[in-house]
Amino acid sequence: MAQAKTDADWAAIEKDVPGARAMHAAAQRTTQAQSTTKTDPMDQLCADDPGAIECKAFD
Repeated sequence: MAQAKTDADWAAIEKDVPGARAMHAAAQRTTQAQSTTKTDPMDQLCADDPGAIECKAFD
């Protein structure tokens, strides 16, 4: 499905799998949302309180 570029490509796919284009679009949105919302909890902690002991680097 990721290789479908034109409406004709999607039409051919949807002959076998009705609704494939909509399912593909929904999956793309979900994947994009998940990849942009993942943050490291330590990054959030240090952004909120950069002076916290957990955020200080020790040699």
